Amino acid sequence: GEARGEARGGRAGRRSFARRFACRGDRGAGAAVRAVRDGVGGGGGGGCVRHRGVECARPLRRRRAAEGARASAFAPSPARRGGDRAEVCSPPRPLGGRAAAGAAGAADDADADADADASDPRPLPGRLTPCGFSLGGSLGGAASGEAWGSDGDGTQFALRTGPDYKKHKKKAPSAAHIYSLLSADVLKGERITPGVGARVRLPRSADADVENDTGLPRTLVVSCAIPQKAPSLMGGSSGDAGGECYQLVLYFRASVESLRAWRDSGSAGYALFRRWVEEAPGGDLPLKERLKLIVKMDNLRDLGKLGASVEQYNGKPVLLTKSGSLTPSAAPLCGPDGYLEVGINTFRFAYLTKKGMHMYLPSLHKLHMHVALTIEGRDNAELPEQALLACRLNGLDFAKMASPLPPP
Repeated sequence: GEARGEARGGRAGRRSFARRFACRGDRGAGAAVRAVRDGVGGGGGGGCVRHRGVECARPLRRRRAAEGARASAFAPSPARRGGDRAEVCSPPRPLGGRAAAGAAGAADDADADADADASDPRPLPGRLTPCGFSLGGSLGGAASGEAWGSDGDGTQFALRTGPDYKKHKKKAPSAAHIYSLLSADVLKGERITPGVGARVRLPRSADADVENDTGLPRTLVVSCAIPQKAPSLMGGSSGDAGGECYQLVLYFRASVESLRAWRDSGSAGYALFRRWVEEAPGGDLPLKERLKLIVKMDNLRDLGKLGASVEQYNGKPVLLTKSGSLTPSAAPLCGPDGYLEVGINTFRFAYLTKKGMHMYLPSLHKLHMHVALTIEGRDNAELPEQALLACRLNGLDFAKMASPLPPP
């Protein structure tokens, strides 16, 4: 029916789908959809949409391209819902004919909005993998992908406060966080991929031409590597590159205005973070190892006994000592293209910690996670602590969402 287009009559005409729009007069996949909706082609010769009743004798390759356009027009888009098992993300299906040109034009428009640079072929953050996303906005770039993360709330994290924390052990809600979530990618590979920030082209923010005189980078890249396999009690692959892993990459950004306001407030958190940025990447190991990761599971009780077994550790900070690494950008750190990449290698975590993480991986997509980073304050001059960044992650399923890193 569809390939040959030889049948006659109303019902047969509707079956000869490809023949009805495989001529130059068609409008690609859109015409195909309208043809089915309006029942065009009945009663005469199985002709094309534009030439009803006239036998269309276009080459076979044009009809095949039309059939490809039809398949793409009706292909369902992948759906990912927070709290439900995520479906496999896949690259966009190829379109044929004019539909392909239209899709390419839309992609070009999106890249233009994100300050595309023809001389730099690297993808934008959130487009490095099929399941990545970008929130866009004034911090840079156009929104893309279906977001499974959002900006968090730093004030919901209880952090150290002074004076004399060592004596009183008091904590209080943090001040608002500084860096907001911009984009995210989720990878997998046989080994950890270092320097992911250099594999993407950071979008320019609205204040890219404003001088950044704060001594802090506008962009932070957080790359967290998680083993795919259960840990071995005898050790195994625990080196810098680890073994088979998932890699969650989060991109955060702050405006120059917010960085200046933070500096001018006289915040102890600003002074400590600036010292950390200036000295930790250069080899101050004790200072570098004061970075703390905090993960709160807002709905941990939904997992029943599994959640109850670790509830006492929920929201507790973790010092990233030997598991943390810092990689400054090749571009000037405080410039519009500068960034600081924070690497978290969980292969270096203790055995019991890795065992618990692996146990939760199959249920991770059910959890609503709230994540923050801070620098540990110890002396009174370094207190109170402050959340540097915060974000929420929902419906994260590494097994179905992670993709291999494309070749550079």
